[in-house]
Amino acid sequence: MQARHIASEKKRRETIRQAFDRIVDLVPNLTPAESRTEVAVLTKSANFIDQLRYENEKLIEVLQLQNIEIPQEVLLAFAKTNGSNTGQSQKN
Repeated sequence: MQARHIASEKKRRETIRQAFDRIVDLVPNLTPAESRTEVAVLTKSANFIDQLRYENEKLIEVLQLQNIEIPQEVLLAFAKTNGSNTGQSQKN
Protein backbone atom coordinates (compact mmCIF):
# COMPACT_ATOMS: atom_id res chain seq x y z
CA MET A 1 0.00 0.00 0.00
CA GLN A 2 2.75 2.45 0.99
CA ALA A 3 4.78 1.70 -2.16
CA ARG A 4 1.77 2.35 -4.39
CA HIS A 5 1.17 5.70 -2.67
CA ILE A 6 4.83 6.70 -3.10
CA ALA A 7 4.77 5.72 -6.79
CA SER A 8 1.52 7.63 -7.32
CA GLU A 9 2.94 10.74 -5.65
CA LYS A 10 6.14 10.50 -7.71
CA LYS A 11 4.08 10.26 -10.91
CA ARG A 12 1.97 13.27 -9.85
CA ARG A 13 5.08 15.38 -9.19
CA GLU A 14 6.60 14.35 -12.54
CA THR A 15 3.39 15.32 -14.36
CA ILE A 16 3.42 18.74 -12.69
CA ARG A 17 7.10 19.20 -13.54
CA GLN A 18 6.39 18.34 -17.20
CA ALA A 19 3.51 20.83 -17.29
CA PHE A 20 5.74 23.58 -15.88
CA ASP A 21 8.44 22.70 -18.45
CA ARG A 22 5.81 23.04 -21.20
CA ILE A 23 4.83 26.48 -19.89
CA VAL A 24 8.50 27.53 -19.90
CA ASP A 25 8.70 26.44 -23.55
CA LEU A 26 5.62 28.50 -24.46
CA VAL A 27 6.20 31.73 -22.53
CA PRO A 28 8.98 33.84 -24.06
CA ASN A 29 9.94 35.66 -20.87
CA LEU A 30 10.75 32.36 -19.13
CA THR A 31 14.03 30.56 -19.74
CA PRO A 32 15.06 27.07 -18.65
CA ALA A 33 18.28 28.48 -17.15
CA GLU A 34 16.66 30.85 -14.67
CA SER A 35 15.41 29.92 -11.24
CA ARG A 36 11.82 28.80 -11.77
CA THR A 37 9.71 28.83 -8.69
CA GLU A 38 6.07 28.00 -9.26
CA VAL A 39 5.16 31.56 -8.32
CA ALA A 40 7.59 33.02 -10.89
CA VAL A 41 6.34 30.72 -13.65
CA LEU A 42 2.69 31.47 -12.92
CA THR A 43 3.23 35.22 -12.54
CA LYS A 44 5.24 35.57 -15.74
CA SER A 45 2.74 33.37 -17.59
CA ALA A 46 -0.19 35.50 -16.43
CA ASN A 47 1.66 38.66 -17.47
CA PHE A 48 2.33 37.15 -20.91
CA ILE A 49 -1.35 36.23 -21.32
CA ASP A 50 -2.38 39.76 -20.31
CA GLN A 51 0.03 41.17 -22.91
CA LEU A 52 -1.42 38.89 -25.60
CA ARG A 53 -4.95 40.01 -24.69
CA TYR A 54 -3.90 43.65 -24.93
CA GLU A 55 -2.25 43.09 -28.33
CA ASN A 56 -5.35 41.25 -29.60
CA GLU A 57 -7.53 44.12 -28.44
CA LYS A 58 -5.36 46.61 -30.35
CA LEU A 59 -5.40 44.43 -33.48
CA ILE A 60 -9.19 44.24 -33.38
CA GLU A 61 -9.38 48.03 -32.98
CA VAL A 62 -7.12 48.53 -36.03
CA LEU A 63 -9.22 46.14 -38.11
CA GLN A 64 -12.41 47.90 -37.05
CA LEU A 65 -10.96 51.32 -37.89
CA GLN A 66 -10.03 50.00 -41.33
CA ASN A 67 -13.56 48.62 -41.74
CA ILE A 68 -12.15 45.13 -42.17
CA GLU A 69 -14.67 42.46 -41.35
CA ILE A 70 -13.73 40.36 -38.35
CA PRO A 71 -15.23 36.88 -38.22
CA GLN A 72 -17.86 36.61 -35.49
CA GLU A 73 -16.16 33.59 -33.93
CA VAL A 74 -12.99 35.67 -33.46
CA LEU A 75 -14.92 38.43 -31.72
CA LEU A 76 -16.77 35.93 -29.54
CA ALA A 77 -13.56 34.13 -28.58
CA PHE A 78 -11.90 37.44 -27.73
CA ALA A 79 -14.87 38.61 -25.68
CA LYS A 80 -14.94 35.31 -23.81
CA THR A 81 -11.25 35.39 -22.87
CA ASN A 82 -11.17 39.12 -22.24
CA GLY A 83 -14.32 39.10 -20.13
CA SER A 84 -12.76 36.75 -17.59
CA ASN A 85 -9.75 39.03 -17.13
CA THR A 86 -9.24 39.50 -13.42
CA GLY A 87 -5.83 41.14 -13.78
CA GLN A 88 -4.75 44.33 -15.39
CA SER A 89 -3.70 44.34 -19.04
CA GLN A 90 -0.20 45.56 -19.63
CA LYS A 91 -0.02 48.59 -21.84
CA ASN A 92 3.57 48.62 -23.11
